Amino acid sequence: MSPLVKKRILSCITIFFLLLFLLLAGSRFALRRGVRFDHLSLGPVTLTRLVLSLDQGFIVEAKQVDIDATSSLGDSPGPGIFLPLLKKWSYLIREIDIGAIRFRDYSAGLHYRDDRFRITGRDVSLDAIITFDETSLQVDLTALQIPPMGISMTVRGSYSRGDDLYLFDGEIGTPWGTGSLAIRGSADNCTVRLSTEPFTDLAALLRRFPIDEDIPAWVGANITADSFQVNGLRLDLKLSEIARIGPANVSGTAVAKGAAIRFHPDLDPVRSDKIDISYQNDKLSFKLSTPEFRKKKLAGSTVVIAPLIGAGSILDIHLLTEAALDRDILDILTAYDISLPMRQISGVTRADLRLLLALPDFTLRTRGRFTTGSGTWQWGRSTWQVTRAEAVLHDRTISLGQADLAYDTLFSGSLSGEIDTDTGRARLLCNVDKLHYAMKGTPLVDLADKKIPLRVAFDGTTTTVAADDYQTTFTIRDNEKLVTISNLAPLSAAIPLLKARQISQGNVTARMDANGTITADADVIIPNPYLSLEGNPVTRFRIHGTGNRSRAHVSINDDRITLYMVDRQVKAAIRDYLVTLDTGLFNDETDFQSPLPLEITGPAILLKISDIEIPTGEFRFRESDRHVSLNAQTLGGDIEFTYQPDGLTLVGRNLDAELFDAFFENMDLSRGIFDVVLQGRVNNIEGFIEAKNILIRNTKIINNIMAFINTIPALMTFSAPGFDSNGYVVRDAVAYFNYHKNRMTVHHLRLDGETVDAEAQGWIDRGTRTINMTFELFTLKDYSKIINKIPLAGYAILGEDGRLSTALNLTGDLDNPDITTNLATDILATPINVIKRTIQWPFQLFQDNKPSREYQKPNGLKPEGTGFSLP
Repeated sequence: MSPLVKKRILSCITIFFLLLFLLLAGSRFALRRGVRFDHLSLGPVTLTRLVLSLDQGFIVEAKQVDIDATSSLGDSPGPGIFLPLLKKWSYLIREIDIGAIRFRDYSAGLHYRDDRFRITGRDVSLDAIITFDETSLQVDLTALQIPPMGISMTVRGSYSRGDDLYLFDGEIGTPWGTGSLAIRGSADNCTVRLSTEPFTDLAALLRRFPIDEDIPAWVGANITADSFQVNGLRLDLKLSEIARIGPANVSGTAVAKGAAIRFHPDLDPVRSDKIDISYQNDKLSFKLSTPEFRKKKLAGSTVVIAPLIGAGSILDIHLLTEAALDRDILDILTAYDISLPMRQISGVTRADLRLLLALPDFTLRTRGRFTTGSGTWQWGRSTWQVTRAEAVLHDRTISLGQADLAYDTLFSGSLSGEIDTDTGRARLLCNVDKLHYAMKGTPLVDLADKKIPLRVAFDGTTTTVAADDYQTTFTIRDNEKLVTISNLAPLSAAIPLLKARQISQGNVTARMDANGTITADADVIIPNPYLSLEGNPVTRFRIHGTGNRSRAHVSINDDRITLYMVDRQVKAAIRDYLVTLDTGLFNDETDFQSPLPLEITGPAILLKISDIEIPTGEFRFRESDRHVSLNAQTLGGDIEFTYQPDGLTLVGRNLDAELFDAFFENMDLSRGIFDVVLQGRVNNIEGFIEAKNILIRNTKIINNIMAFINTIPALMTFSAPGFDSNGYVVRDAVAYFNYHKNRMTVHHLRLDGETVDAEAQGWIDRGTRTINMTFELFTLKDYSKIINKIPLAGYAILGEDGRLSTALNLTGDLDNPDITTNLATDILATPINVIKRTIQWPFQLFQDNKPSREYQKPNGLKPEGTGFSLP
């Protein structure tokens, strides 16, 4: 019941008692004859056409009674004063008939006869029977109607004079249902309590309140139930302050069963077994019991409208969830234009969300807090593990506290910062604990203990993350991912592969579609000693590639290099470029490893062993798990190079003398064929060489030996065709040596010439350019022809086979060595055994019998050489 109606009802009761007072105060004699007043003023009350007469009792008639609008009803006499008067004089009253009692905008007629009152007016009408004795007043309202509110009621009440207590109880009928009414009061205090039977239209009840029309409209459209029931709508007031009655005087509770609340027209309703409804301090609250949204629990969720009657009503929707922040929950946020770029696919997030809608324009404010424990989240098509995170929502700004997250085994760290869901922008700080990506043991990205500022933009379909410090942008759409690196320089420190290859210039763009197909374009500068074109190094690479996890095709520099990847194995073909392969790359200090098994074929390769260069033709290079092999063709021969962590091996067959010339310091090898085996490590190589039909010319060592021989007549026999100033002709040659830190130690060197054989041992230091070697020269001339030509014994010795030999020592400067001669006791003692041992031992490397302890025979090496063919 509205405060206005209550005021009008109490006004009628007060006016009734005033009239009784006037009747009793008049002259009984005058009333018998009838007294007429056209206009009578009694304080705040003015009566028009008042007629008082006596016919078996007093008869009071008045056309109109006006009560001053400024008068205070609280100053009117109370029931306690009127009861004695009523007891004493009421039996004299027969009838009262007043056409209209007017107070402010209220007007009603009053009729009394035989203890029965009738009040009729625009806003209220009633029939009542009043009886009383000396101590109490009994009222029976048989029909009270309030047409504007559609209310009808029957009430029985009493007033006790002794304790100034009044009690009323009755039934009430309303458009939304029936109920009971109770009024309790003592002196100036009054309490009215209303309860109803179950009804279905809550909006109809709210429309009886003097509230913003948008409130019952929203409730009617969005809150439904199988039944509503008012448990107690309570009005507490002081009768003396009835003119100032307001929302603070009203409170109450109700319940809705089988209820549903729709928070947004685009959302499914939240269903609840029961909603507890309360009104107090001008706040209407709806507390949901066991609410569910798409089977998601929203326990503890509430809806509050405050103030309900006062101006500036706010619709406060408070949602509490403890479930995965998945698509169902995100749909609630999306409905209010709050877009989050991630969704939770496992784990639990505790969400405390408030939506504040100002009525009547329904402008939105949001407040909320999201707290999550361990769970799995999805960002685009990427899956992340989140250990814990906390976010605070203020309108459309999300303040992200420390969110600890990880991506597979590649990334672990935390995020913090501000996210504006209105503009779809965010500024975050990424604390990288670890960012590590390796392929087959080779680290491609390695970053730790770094703070990286990030700019994020998202619009529901696209998320872009920009790491300005690294000039890198990631874009994630529903059907693709895009990575753009505008400058490789900042990334070189974070990517070991770039740092190791000194790649610091260039840009890269890579795109992956929904099918997992990657398209990449790059333009990079790569300093490298591997590739050259027409004598100029190739350092710029324009790259275009497409592929997926199992297949890829890459074109570099207009197909001069093409790469194919099938089943995680890479094959590359090189066109036009000369490839230089330095065996120095393969050592204990360099972690040479391709991320995937690799095979490269090309037209030409330059093989470098220390400062020795061997040019070849077509080649095939393979690498897998740090096991490297190289096969290259030469003019009539081939080279096979293998490397694994425990050492390297190089086998050359039928190598042309020109190709092999660099192995011998200060020698000009004009012809001949070589077989070579090198084994060990780069700085400690053990080797064996076999050669046939070679010609050594223009070497200072040979020239110096010839000059020395020509100065000693006894040695002139060693100066003969095939061993003279035109060169040294060798039919067969064998050498066994070791190369360690620029020093070549020759363990055995055997040269079988046309006229002179040679045998040598010692060392050559290429770092200091020094030599210390002993040469044994053998001639096959008949003893009888030469013996008389030897003037001094000791310069030469005649062996058992009739050959003449001598020993020469070469020491000092490698470019111009000193040469001396002496008698070698070992050769004197057993020259034939030494010769046989020197000549025969190295050839055992090419036989099937067990090799020596010092040198292990490479697998599959055969004396004739099998060669190879490129695919």
